[in-house]
Amino acid sequence: MTSIEENGVPVLLTIRGEQYFEGTDPDATELMPTVVTMFIIRLGTVFDVSLDQILMMKNSFVADVAEVFDTYAYTQGIMQGNLSMGVTVGIFKGVVCMILVVTANKVITAMGYDGIY
Repeated sequence: MTSIEENGVPVLLTIRGEQYFEGTDPDATELMPTVVTMFIIRLGTVFDVSLDQILMMKNSFVADVAEVFDTYAYTQGIMQGNLSMGVTVGIFKGVVCMILVVTANKVITAMGYDGIY
């Protein structure tokens, strides 16, 4: 492994004949737009859970605390045949997540950062 230095800073790193450019550490100001964008996008999935894991672990002992939007929609729509209630719960979950994304975007843009739109 060899390294070329300019003013004491390694610029080019050579390992087994291949050349790799060594970059500098980014400042927080350079990473902030990416962090903000990822925060807003991930906020839209805050109510998404792994439905199969919850259904497998759900039993009569934990039924009252294991109920989430997805399991309630599954129970109402598939198990009890009340499809309109299951669809309504799914739409409600989507609307709540959309409100969270829009609100977070407005707060972020009010703070002076670029939002997602």
